[in-house]
Amino acid sequence: GADAICVGGGLADEETVVALRDALVAAVRSGELPEERLADAAARVRALASWTQGARGDVPEPGAEVQEGTAPGTGV
Repeated sequence: GADAICVGGGLADEETVVALRDALVAAVRSGELPEERLADAAARVRALASWTQGARGDVPEPGAEVQEGTAPGTGV
């Protein structure tokens, strides 16, 4: 199974996102996808996001201004 579905970035429009949402809702309602499985996947995605944020530390977001002469993430 998959814990996350990556859409966006110009590869999918709102219609695609709504269709994915509707398919997930239908799968849960029909019993094809247990709601508990969906909740477990969401928890794993949240844990990954939290771990990723911690691993990034003080590295600025792409495109953020960085003080001249300072290496991102060094704290110098």
